[in-house]
Amino acid sequence: MSSPCVALLKVTGTTNGSEEIWTCKYKDSKYSKIFTLTGLPIGWPSIALMKGNKPNHTHDAIMIISGTTTIFDPSADIQNGHLNLNGRIPTFGKDESNQRRRRLRRAVGNRSTLAVRVIATDASTTSSEDEISDAIFGTFGDSVNVKSRYDACSFGKFRITPTSDVRTANGVYSVRINNVVTNANYDSIRDIVLDELVEEFGDLASQFDFVMICLPPGTIRWDGTSWHSFAYVNSYISVYNDVWCNYVSAQMREIGTNLGLASSGKEGSTENGDRR
Repeated sequence: MSSPCVALLKVTGTTNGSEEIWTCKYKDSKYSKIFTLTGLPIGWPSIALMKGNKPNHTHDAIMIISGTTTIFDPSADIQNGHLNLNGRIPTFGKDESNQRRRRLRRAVGNRSTLAVRVIATDASTTSSEDEISDAIFGTFGDSVNVKSRYDACSFGKFRITPTSDVRTANGVYSVRINNVVTNANYDSIRDIVLDELVEEFGDLASQFDFVMICLPPGTIRWDGTSWHSFAYVNSYISVYNDVWCNYVSAQMREIGTNLGLASSGKEGSTENGDRR
């Protein structure tokens, strides 16, 4: 790797519960790619850093914070969507710009949201643009959705709103990819879709508070099994397996993950003792 990447905790909902995997978002020139982190050093996500070079010297501890901590290891092995640290402790830093966006994302007011429908060579997201917009934003009368729930929970102070970008239809944009999604790895398709979105819109994080990607049916996890939805802690990206994009339970869970609200009270992963 030639530059740092931002550590992101990926939380996936499956038929057997949830799975947490550390990843790293790496930006090379125009596009970003999210790698699965392997070969993590002992203690991750809390790493002891030695002061000096003698065994009896005291240690500093760093807590890896999703969406804020950056890691850099020029010797890391990168292949097949994985970034392998081979047990080494990388150089840590902080992504100040993402930290600022994280604070703004949690602030009161309207949160601009882009929903994405995907058209692949062998399948398309089952719901139409209008159906997705209705399921997420209540555009055509659906009264129970992520927009209405967060509006109610915040007493109208935190509002999930469809982007007003003229390239979208009521906050939904359809992206075409020249790829087969049946039995394709969901992370690979995610990266392809994100690249297409960057090609069309430019930097996503600077324009949208949330990007909700509704993949066509057929993609699978790393172990060949099915999945419901996933999101990254303290990020703007959430991804849904076809009709799961329409379910308010999945919408609430993944946007909550983006906001760092889920798993409250779990043993330390962030400064609030919250894994997300």
